[in-house]
Amino acid sequence: MIDLNTENWRHLSGLIKYWSNHNDWSNHDELHAGQKVWDILSALRGPDNDKMDVKLATTSVIRYQLLKLSGALPEKGILSLPGGPICNEDTPAFVSLRIALSKEYMNDADKHPAFYHFISHAKRAFHSLGLKWDEVNDS
Repeated sequence: MIDLNTENWRHLSGLIKYWSNHNDWSNHDELHAGQKVWDILSALRGPDNDKMDVKLATTSVIRYQLLKLSGALPEKGILSLPGGPICNEDTPAFVSLRIALSKEYMNDADKHPAFYHFISHAKRAFHSLGLKWDEVNDS
């Protein structure tokens, strides 16, 4: 059970309130602040399958960039905390996989609705963080 009196919970509940108060779901052409936060949170979790290569090319790159932005990144390269998140610098191989994912899943959403849903969040999270989906993001 989550201890609702902890500082971490207060930060998370503040983020949830921000997300719920900063959405305009009627305008699908423009992402609002709350929608960007939701896309980033959704992408941070990763896909709901065992496709570790997809998680590495999307989620781990986003985690790495967020750690970098927060000043919490200790060294370049791979960061894996025991029992914790995997974070990686972007690579040409990750870019190739993301491009292939766009072609395979974004064009065939009806066949893979859950995976399409994740890729949609991941692509928007990249955009919201100023990352490029189809180029290597400098570290």
